[in-house]
Amino acid sequence: MNTKNVFSYVLIFILSIIFIREPLFLGYNLQILGEPCIPPYTEQIKASHDLNKLFSIWDETNLGYRKLYPTGLFTRILILGFANLGLDGGTIYNLIIVLSLFIAGLGMFLLIQLIINSEEQLSPLIGAIFYMSSPFLFHHILFGHYQTIISYSLAPWIVLFYIKFWLEYC
Repeated sequence: MNTKNVFSYVLIFILSIIFIREPLFLGYNLQILGEPCIPPYTEQIKASHDLNKLFSIWDETNLGYRKLYPTGLFTRILILGFANLGLDGGTIYNLIIVLSLFIAGLGMFLLIQLIINSEEQLSPLIGAIFYMSSPFLFHHILFGHYQTIISYSLAPWIVLFYIKFWLEYC
């Protein structure tokens, strides 16, 4: 890791908390898929995420269609992992949002830095801030579309790894 980038990484993390400070610290109602809900307790999360059903892709009742979105399994693993640490549902969903914003900003920072092919800090930082403060993302945060939030945050990483693979092997 480049030590020059540490300031940018820390700034992106702090901004990811500042951008959603009101839902994090003022206790807004949690919404999952647009419906207001009461955050579940740790025991409820553990009971609802049966490990045998967590990794199953085939669902006999739906004629073999997937039960999850492509990022749904990742989300369920995150939720179950945080629940095993003893966190309740509201805290878990806030952590997922903060981590998604941080991962989105960091990925876009590294992607822009790779594309412009320089060690400059300002341009990638501005691009990362714009990417993680997108109205599209905040719309999905407000309505609790966690799979979309995670997909959005992983998109720059996918492009970054594709470009690195292309430059190295092709």
